[in-house]
Amino acid sequence: MGYACAGAHTSVDKALRNLSFEKPDVVVLGWERSNVQLAETILQLKAADRRLHVIGFCPCPEFSLLRALLAAGADAVVSKSDPPLKLIEAIECVRQGGAYLSGCIARAFVESLRKTESLRRDLDGLSQRELDVLKLLATGNTDQEIATALGIAPRTVGTHLQHVYEKLDVHNRSAAVAKYLCGSLQPENGGKSSRVSKAGNHRPSHGNETTLRS
Repeated sequence: MGYACAGAHTSVDKALRNLSFEKPDVVVLGWERSNVQLAETILQLKAADRRLHVIGFCPCPEFSLLRALLAAGADAVVSKSDPPLKLIEAIECVRQGGAYLSGCIARAFVESLRKTESLRRDLDGLSQRELDVLKLLATGNTDQEIATALGIAPRTVGTHLQHVYEKLDVHNRSAAVAKYLCGSLQPENGGKSSRVSKAGNHRPSHGNETTLRS
């Protein structure tokens, strides 16, 4: 099954202005860098046309950004380092109501999940008081403020932190807080023809927004 290009644009603004005219079924959102603007753009596209299937086409994102893209409504995410065929597979998948992560994205996602689960297991090894101390430390409290909040002596706070360092295998407050923050984060169209729109924030010589129809 082939696709027809309903439009190609060098900016998201142009793509949004032409949505009502081009009426794409799928938007391929090209992006030079993986950052929060990509998630914000997906929200804009979904708000403009709720029936749109949006594919993020970008460098392999960090776990937190990938979650943001999916939460914003991305139906698929394809890495620019994957073979071109993966983008076609993603288009066909979302056309049929599915969700798609290309190989590079899926591997990064699984690896990040493993790391996160490992961090959570480390946190599970802390006592409730040690966890209380760590939570207060993560919100910027001093030892004295932590002691006052928990009704214990500042020296006891230091003892709890030493135990936290040992259990989390870290050597300072910053590393303990980083581990705590990372570990605690927790439609079909049948046989109809499809239109695919590709949008990007690239420089004009490198990117575009394209709409395809099958």
